[in-house]
Amino acid sequence: PAIEAKPCLIWDSLNGWAPRHRSSWSDYYRRYGRKPDVTNIIPSVCSNIYTPQKGCRSGWIAGRMPIWLFGPLHHRLFEAQAVIDEVHDVTGMKARTDAKANPKAKAKKLQR
Repeated sequence: PAIEAKPCLIWDSLNGWAPRHRSSWSDYYRRYGRKPDVTNIIPSVCSNIYTPQKGCRSGWIAGRMPIWLFGPLHHRLFEAQAVIDEVHDVTGMKARTDAKANPKAKAKKLQR
């Protein structure tokens, strides 16, 4: 996520190349390498946006950390919370947690 909307300097006409900028994708490729010839795997961060075609797969690649874990701390915290929220949505944990925190709400649901 682009939490900080600011330009990224790549080349400075006076000083040449800018200092290396930390980013999730750059650090991921630095660790695992980049394979542009592999076109049948969609990264987990894209699987909610694109629908894989027949013969393709999406999700985490076994033995590799998800791309968002390579980003700056505030991005990792944002993404980790999104994963927790998704797990709560899928499992109904949020509703159960809310019911424990507010037993009267649970009683009202049971009466309906």
